[in-house]
Amino acid sequence: MSTVNVESDLRIILWIQAVRAFLYGFGAVILGSVLAHNGASDLEVGLLGAAILTGMALSAIAVGIVGDRIGRRRSYAGLLVTVGIVGLGYALTDRVWVLVVLALFGTMSTDANENGPLTTLEQAMIGQAPAPSRLRVFGRYNAIAFLTGALGALAAGGPAFLRHVWAGAPADRRWFLLFPIGAIACVWLAMRLSGMMEVEVRSRGRLHRSREQSSCRR
Repeated sequence: MSTVNVESDLRIILWIQAVRAFLYGFGAVILGSVLAHNGASDLEVGLLGAAILTGMALSAIAVGIVGDRIGRRRSYAGLLVTVGIVGLGYALTDRVWVLVVLALFGTMSTDANENGPLTTLEQAMIGQAPAPSRLRVFGRYNAIAFLTGALGALAAGGPAFLRHVWAGAPADRRWFLLFPIGAIACVWLAMRLSGMMEVEVRSRGRLHRSREQSSCRR
C-alpha cells in the first residue's frame, strides 16, 4: 500500500467532509426557517424529519450491502451527485410532500455531522489510514465536521441579514442552491481518490479465493 497515496486520499476525504458539513449546518437552519415561513404544521415538520432520518438509515444499509460491490469511489461520487440533486429540489419547491420524497434519498441531514451513507463510506475509507495515525485522522474527521458545520449554521443567518439591506434578496429556500454548487466541488475531489480506497475489496477477494483453493485441495 502506498502511504503517499493513502495520505493524499485522506486529505481529499477531509476536504469533502468540510464542504458537506458546512452545507448541512447551513441547510439545517435554512430548512427550519423555510418551514416556519411557510407555516408548516407540527405533523408536516415531524413527517419531514422522520423521512430524513429514514432515508439516511435505508441508504446507509444499502451502501453497506452493495457499496463494495459497486466500488467505494463510484458509490461515493454517486451519493455526492445525489446531494446536489436533492439540494436543487429543496431550492425549487417548498411543497412538503416533495421535500419528504427527496429526503428519502438519504443525502439530506438535520445535523452537520451527517451519519448516513456518506459517513458510512468515508469512515470505511478512513480505515485505510496507517495504524499509528488512524486515531488522529478520525479525530480530525469529526472535529472538521463540527467546526465547519458550526460555520455553516452561523452563515445561515446571512440571508436574513441580507434581506435587511437588500429588498430583492433571494428567498431562504433559494439558498439551497449552494448544495449543487458544493456537490460539484465534492464530486471533483472524489474523482481524484486513488484505487487505494478499494484495496480492502481486493484483499477480501484474494482471501476468499485462497480459502476456496484450500478447500479444494482438501
